[in-house]
Amino acid sequence: MKNRGKTAIILVTILLIGIFIGFSSTAILVKFLFYKARTIGFSKSIVILIDKVIEPTDSQKDDVDLILNKHMNKFVKLNAKYKENALIIMKEMEEDLKPILTIKQQKHLRKKLFKFENHIIKHDDSD
Repeated sequence: MKNRGKTAIILVTILLIGIFIGFSSTAILVKFLFYKARTIGFSKSIVILIDKVIEPTDSQKDDVDLILNKHMNKFVKLNAKYKENALIIMKEMEEDLKPILTIKQQKHLRKKLFKFENHIIKHDDSD
């Protein structure tokens, strides 16, 4: 009876360790993939993903690359338009809020929006 108890405890412990390792490795992988997508840019990450999904043959590779790059450039242009529109909307929002905010609130909002605007401007997806 004692051996069964020890065996059960060992098996449950191994199972829990396996679950922990599975969750941990999945979390690390997801973080890595998001980091990779952020560093290479959204447009390029989509092209890489599509290329991996369709697995073009050697004879298809040149044509597929040409088509994917054409569409990647469209994503880059779309992203640039998004940035431009996001900055306009944030400026309009700030102007609409100004009359009802205190000076302290306005300064705090300007400080936060400034950081966000710089983030949008600095994040270049065209590389």
